[in-house]
Amino acid sequence: MRTERAAQRSLHGLVLLLGMMLAAAGCGGGGGGSGGGSTPPPSGNAGLPAFTGVWVIIMENEGRTSLLDDPAAVHFRDLVSTYATAANYSATKHPSLPNYIDMTCACDHNHTFFDIQDNPAEDLIQGTPNKLFTDPNLGGELEAAGVAWRAYGQDSTAGSQLTDCFPGNTGEYVARHMPFVYFQDIYGTGTEPSPVCLNRVHTFGDFRAQTGDFYTDLGARANDYYWITPDKIFDMHDGTIADADEFLGSVVPAIQATQQWKDGGVIFITYDEGDLGNEVLFIAVSPLGKPGYQSPNAFTHFNFLGTIQDIYGLERTGQSVDAPNMADLFQ
Repeated sequence: MRTERAAQRSLHGLVLLLGMMLAAAGCGGGGGGSGGGSTPPPSGNAGLPAFTGVWVIIMENEGRTSLLDDPAAVHFRDLVSTYATAANYSATKHPSLPNYIDMTCACDHNHTFFDIQDNPAEDLIQGTPNKLFTDPNLGGELEAAGVAWRAYGQDSTAGSQLTDCFPGNTGEYVARHMPFVYFQDIYGTGTEPSPVCLNRVHTFGDFRAQTGDFYTDLGARANDYYWITPDKIFDMHDGTIADADEFLGSVVPAIQATQQWKDGGVIFITYDEGDLGNEVLFIAVSPLGKPGYQSPNAFTHFNFLGTIQDIYGLERTGQSVDAPNMADLFQ
């Protein structure tokens, strides 16, 4: 009798194992968009919408409470009251650079380069080979999946010398706020930028005149994923809350006016780091979001990266592997 029951248990176990294998085979995430920016990218199997476009805007150095309590944060408060927010969202580190790496790789625990200071990427590309990071990262994953994407860096300085894929600091632009240039599969393995980087990391333009590469691409619906790095004035690193509010008050409506956003896009707005508690603002501006919702879930940059990876059906990397995504913010 024991032998018969043992055989039955073994058979039952094999059936369960086969079922799990079949389920896993049916759950694999697809690749990214077609690269033309006109076809919505497939959603990962994680309860997220199939967004028609994703925009990311990263601000600097302000806690959530102090920001929203400031009288100058007019557009910030309007977005919070209208769209979904993560009310318990925290940055992961101090200073700036490791937070940017966490939002694109979640791999900073493997490196000591930026644990002490915020170095420009050009400090790593000297010598042969260069010492830019080789970890799997969001830019490399988007590129490999054929997703149309571009990151834009702003320099509001008159007569700006900023060029595409610039690995150093110039005017009001700093490389440490542009994480993609820190990875070999984007920048390249030499001292000069690769064709991939020259194609994918561009100058932003003038948000007041709404001219430049970002606005050209926005009007052409050129990308599925857009990353925006304001300069030190308008991301509040050296500027004010009023400066950042002016920037958002111009850029966000420009995005919202596009059919790409109206059809089901999302604008993610957050901060690299905050005050001592490191709690920062996180807003998901989307017609697919929960209006005025404030999620109580404890989220960090690892969850944010995991969310982007799930949207495009990409493999999780670094510490995003075990981080639940932020589907809670959407209908």
